[in-house]
Amino acid sequence: MKRVRTFTVFRDPLGSYHAVKVGFSWPGLLFSGIWLLYKRLWRHAAAFFALAALLALAETHFRQGDSIGGVLFILWLEVGLYIFIGLKGNEWYRKKLQSSGFAEVGTVQAESPDAAIGKITDER
Repeated sequence: MKRVRTFTVFRDPLGSYHAVKVGFSWPGLLFSGIWLLYKRLWRHAAAFFALAALLALAETHFRQGDSIGGVLFILWLEVGLYIFIGLKGNEWYRKKLQSSGFAEVGTVQAESPDAAIGKITDER
């Protein structure tokens, strides 16, 4: 039995539909940078890669100084960054679609993005 989730469905100017899950983005958490690029969230991706590079430099600095506490602190910050992207990713993607001219058609409960789109198009 599949889990039912909430999706916001958008229609692009050419008439095709896109469904975005409301809530946490597991792909955003697990594949942060790649996911941001795939969703064409360019500014978010640039910020992510810049912050990840800074954290990597800081971690290297703490490792060279044998500061286990510093390394652990940086690792917690890195985990926090990934969780933050998981928490905010779908919201950012919805806003990007809206600013790109996609019209919000509705919000539905469904088992998958395709099922959400099917429910919306069946109602029309």
